[in-house]
Amino acid sequence: ELPTVIRRESGQTACYFNFDADSSSGGGYHRLLLHAVCQFHGLHAISTSVDTEQKLKRQLIVSGKVFSGPNFKLSDQVK
Repeated sequence: ELPTVIRRESGQTACYFNFDADSSSGGGYHRLLLHAVCQFHGLHAISTSVDTEQKLKRQLIVSGKVFSGPNFKLSDQVK
C-alpha cells in the first residue's frame, strides 16, 4: 500500500504508512527500519494502531520540514 502524503500550511509534511497488524510478512521489521531511518534524518515518527475497513492496521506517521535529499543514485556510481 502506498503512503499517503499530506503537506500542511505550516511547511511541515506528513506521510502515513499503513501496515497489516496481523501479518507476519515483515511489517514489524519495516516499521522498525522506518523509525531508524527517520531518526537518522531528523524526522519525527509515531506508530499507532488504527481500525480501518473492519481491519486492524499499524500506522506509522512520519513528519518534518525536510523530505528531500541529494540526487544520488547507486547506478550512477557503477561503471
